[in-house]
Amino acid sequence: MASGDAERVLGAVRFTHRLKSGAAVRCLMELGAYACGATAGQREAAARYGEAVGTAYQITDDVQDLTGVIKRGVPTKAVGEDLRNGKVTMPLAHAVALMPRAELTDLWERVKEGGACAEAAARAVEALTSCGALDACRQEAETLVEDAWAGLEPLLSPSPAVAHLRAMGRDTAYRSRIA
Repeated sequence: MASGDAERVLGAVRFTHRLKSGAAVRCLMELGAYACGATAGQREAAARYGEAVGTAYQITDDVQDLTGVIKRGVPTKAVGEDLRNGKVTMPLAHAVALMPRAELTDLWERVKEGGACAEAAARAVEALTSCGALDACRQEAETLVEDAWAGLEPLLSPSPAVAHLRAMGRDTAYRSRIA
């Protein structure tokens, strides 16, 4: 963050997200494809789709950290929890390229040590929202899933299972704050 190198920060967060959830979902998708007798090309495309879905899940989770999550009318994820814990998330990583340097430095100073008060977290959420970082995250998640699906879909025969697989990816990339 402090370097101001947006691609470096984005790359580090993307790598973390791929390792945290992308790799696990990739493995499951590839194993499922193997168990179904898929060709090598189908297995690889399914694996790429799984990695995209898992990574998109982490990106949308970072967005939901800034918007909160409500399940059956009850908040289940506090707004700005990751910010208050000093975590570098995808919205912060996108902000490196989207915010003026002075604003970014101020934001980072407020959250980097963790323990930010609710007011500081709320200001950080507003700054990340207004600079377009949340929109950039949503777009990245959607693009990951759509691009991976475009590589997998032509290799599959239409079926209810394929429709369900497609819906899983879309639901992950487009999920909202209502669980």
